[in-house]
Amino acid sequence: MITKGICHLTLIPIRANPESKSEMVTQLLFGETYQVLEFSKDWYFIQNNADNYKGWMSKNQFYPLIENDLNANFTLTHFPYSEIKTNNGLVRAIPGSKIHKQNDGYYFNGSPCHFEIEPTVNNLNIIDFAIQFLNSPYLWGGKSMMGIDCSGFTSVLFACYGIQLYRDASEQAIQGNPVDFINEIKPADLVFFANSEDKITHVGIAINQDQIIHASGCVRIDSLDSYGIFNAETKTHTHTLKCIRRII
Repeated sequence: MITKGICHLTLIPIRANPESKSEMVTQLLFGETYQVLEFSKDWYFIQNNADNYKGWMSKNQFYPLIENDLNANFTLTHFPYSEIKTNNGLVRAIPGSKIHKQNDGYYFNGSPCHFEIEPTVNNLNIIDFAIQFLNSPYLWGGKSMMGIDCSGFTSVLFACYGIQLYRDASEQAIQGNPVDFINEIKPADLVFFANSEDKITHVGIAINQDQIIHASGCVRIDSLDSYGIFNAETKTHTHTLKCIRRII
């Protein structure tokens, strides 16, 4: 029985339930690998190896994994995408996608792949890289510039710097080390926000002690203070500060 797979498309939606009308909870990006935990007629219940997130994918989008490709060691950072020729044809792989890099070249699922533009290690700092996502629309479960949610935004950015975060904001809030006061914030600290029930529901990346970049409606830059996020357009606080964590 096949129990392992790899994303061979630009991205694959992962849903809460085994039906097309179910909400999308996350996405697989090209090269991300997963375990198949359960089979149904038209759907597979999978777990992403990168962040351990679980959900349902369409059986039609399943692609079997070759064992030696289980631990992809190169994360694509070229913005907005890299064109890759694989044995399945041309794929447009977006930032956060995974492939193998070995001395003799690049590999996808055990076979050589070729780039239209040679990929390079990201030489931008994480804030400059984050700014390239500005105005990307908010999409629940999204992980790309075509649609992204708050924790998808942070997880993709840090993955491009070799740091794997959990998928959800509430899980990311236990990673790294605590920062006790807002005046101790450094660029790239993760800032978390809670709802009226004091549950963490939102995350962004501090640009400095006064600004944050985050996905809310779209990827945007807003003011940050000891209360939370202040939207200059509406002149209101939109999110309530909960905690700060330093990842790098």
